[in-house]
Amino acid sequence: MLWDFNLSETFEEKGQAIDGDYRILEVCNPKEAKKVINTHRERGYFLPCKLAVFTKNGATHGGMPKPTKLIELIEDESLQTVARDVETRLTRAIDQAV
Repeated sequence: MLWDFNLSETFEEKGQAIDGDYRILEVCNPKEAKKVINTHRERGYFLPCKLAVFTKNGATHGGMPKPTKLIELIEDESLQTVARDVETRLTRAIDQAV
């Protein structure tokens, strides 16, 4: 994990409190990120991967923008395998955590 942004706390500091906890986590696998960046610098627009973790009705939920869908915006099939692998790993991690 590269970054843990406590959105609830930040909003509260700005006078805009929200109900429950809400965090945005940024995660990155350096080996896979290097493949993406080395192929085309602009692909770094999609790095690092963001995960949202929040409470709703007393339960913890988590989710993310799907890497496979984000990579489609570039229109380069060469990175679909990497995106699928990253998406699978992150989905598994989210499922185990929540």
